[in-house]
Amino acid sequence: MEKMDGEIYGNTQYVASLIGQHTGGGMFLIETEEKYPADYDT
Repeated sequence: MEKMDGEIYGNTQYVASLIGQHTGGGMFLIETEEKYPADYDT
């Protein structure tokens, strides 16, 4: 986890925010409809 502007971000969100700052792009939250199982063998 990284800290930026007083907020704590996960790694992907942190990198996306850095890219957005440099490119002027927007950020959108993408969520799955169904959660993936915690067990990788499933």
